[in-house]
Amino acid sequence: GDGTTTLRTTPTPVTQTGTTLGTVGVSQLDSGYQNSCVLAADNSVYCWGENSAGQLGNASDRTSLTPSLAATGVYLTGKTITKIVSSTNGAAVGNHTCALTSGGQVYCWGRGVEGQLGNGNYGTQNGIAYNSRPSPVDAGPFNGQPVTDISAAHGTTCAVAGGKAYCW
Repeated sequence: GDGTTTLRTTPTPVTQTGTTLGTVGVSQLDSGYQNSCVLAADNSVYCWGENSAGQLGNASDRTSLTPSLAATGVYLTGKTITKIVSSTNGAAVGNHTCALTSGGQVYCWGRGVEGQLGNGNYGTQNGIAYNSRPSPVDAGPFNGQPVTDISAAHGTTCAVAGGKAYCW
């Protein structure tokens, strides 16, 4: 996130140029397999790193060496995000990110080859299922219960709703 590909062995500030991060600050950070995302205090999400499957959520597949604003588009506009998670240990099936809203909805983006986006509707890039913009997870299985927590890992996403665990 510092604009370079230099190996760092000591803590280095993430670039804030062109973002609201320097003004409003960061309220949460999560790092995935080859990318990181922050939730800014103004409810915006910025991600950086490798982006071959759209895991930065910025409607592209280009790697970003500095924080790039995730495309809120139709789905996240006007919603308050309370948590972001990025999958770890990605390789062929990881590389996805999800956001939880204050209303208990989940939105995911990135690689979806194992169904970890939870929407059953994704594009393909070189034969790989992905979505480069946040899209809603199918809430039907939650039986009208808001999601209260989420987790993302290698090829899977899990949520807690109504006191029950759900995974996809």
